[in-house]
Amino acid sequence: MKHTHSIVFLFAFVLIANADLPRLIPREVLFGNPERFSPRLSPDGAQMTYIAPYEGVLNIWIKTVGADDDRPLTRDTGQGIRRHYWAKNGEYVLYLQDFDGDENFHLYRVEVATGEVTDLTPFEGARCRISHITYDYPDEVVLYTNQRNPEVFDYYTLNVVTGEIILLQENPGDILYYDLDWERRPRTYSQPTPDGGEDFYHRWNVEDEWEHIFSWVYEDSSSFSIYFTPDNSGLYLADSTDSNTVRLVELDLETGERKILAEDLNHDIHYGHGTSGFLFDPVTHEL
Repeated sequence: MKHTHSIVFLFAFVLIANADLPRLIPREVLFGNPERFSPRLSPDGAQMTYIAPYEGVLNIWIKTVGADDDRPLTRDTGQGIRRHYWAKNGEYVLYLQDFDGDENFHLYRVEVATGEVTDLTPFEGARCRISHITYDYPDEVVLYTNQRNPEVFDYYTLNVVTGEIILLQENPGDILYYDLDWERRPRTYSQPTPDGGEDFYHRWNVEDEWEHIFSWVYEDSSSFSIYFTPDNSGLYLADSTDSNTVRLVELDLETGERKILAEDLNHDIHYGHGTSGFLFDPVTHEL
């Protein structure tokens, strides 16, 4: 009998304890697809694209600005689409997509007028990323991909109209990444050091020899270069040199002087490597 009373008491205790708990958040709220995200204006400002579910899968939608004529531009039924960009000629929308989560992202174009989809980087087992999309070259993008050697990424120009791809900078095998200026010239690169740091090299023209300009030690491994300044004379850095946090810094490539543009004494201005947190005007290239 005592055992039965104990079970009843424990059951009542659990009920009372659960009564004080907040209602569980539905899994769909935490892990389901958003209603819509990632809006992008067309180059002429007349249309807008965004990502939203179509038949349960994330796809690109398009609409006329100021009108209620939303329609799916893509009809993917597999992995879905999460990143997209307008080609600056306004004829295509570009997007990155892998195959069943293998992270080998290909670059696709979808024609706005017809919805026709084309794989612009049909290289088996290769991964690509976009480096530059600007109005200076409306029919082209700069991308980097490991199609030649799976261990390193080379830089290419890609004509999104014809599909022609031209090698811009080959990685000899020991380069972490290159920085291209706004004229698409490889001007700086980062090379790993044995102690976990990075050596940084620069040249003014593609015919010049590379010159070492500075190093980051292991303690500054959260630092990275972002993009060139609009006049190509300087380089924006996410830099923790002589600081406890990562700061936004402009490096003068002529004098080596560093100017702090933004900082927080308690927080990094950016978490992790990557330029997605920094926005540049596609016409003036201002940060």
